[in-house]
Amino acid sequence: MNVEKILNENIKRYPDYPKKGIIFADITTLLANKEAWQILINHLKEKYQNEQFDFIVGAESRGFIFAAALGAILGIPFVPIRKKNKLPGEVVSCEYELEYGTDKLEMKKDAFLGKTNAKVLFMDDLLATGGTSIACIKLLRKVGASDIKSCFLIDINIGGINALKEHCDDVYCIIKEH
Repeated sequence: MNVEKILNENIKRYPDYPKKGIIFADITTLLANKEAWQILINHLKEKYQNEQFDFIVGAESRGFIFAAALGAILGIPFVPIRKKNKLPGEVVSCEYELEYGTDKLEMKKDAFLGKTNAKVLFMDDLLATGGTSIACIKLLRKVGASDIKSCFLIDINIGGINALKEHCDDVYCIIKEH
């Protein structure tokens, strides 16, 4: 079974959305197809079931979907990374560059419940330039992660994977855009 092909066929593309020149990959069509969703989850389970992760972390918002589902199946706690001002209590933050300015991501300072040297799987739906993911990896290190692997549904092939490899122990992308 060609998992990449099946998943790719179940993602609808919208040219020139949200602006001209961008092709938006809408994963909601994949999530709504129970067979395709099960193929994705089974693929991730098979890939990561023998890892000994302490936590699975998802980036807001679509990364939550994959990370929480896989964490539940593997019995691994889920930790969210949120956009600024979404979490109560003490947080750590990381500012990062966008094409039109800067933004900030946050996570709870005690997200790993005091565990240091945590082994973490970081998940998101899409890898583009790597800026958001690098900010997430920096946050994970701030709260105690030392061994970090990353997993993405789609790599849109504009250099993010190479940038992220400098900050992360392993980067895996299921679908690679051409």
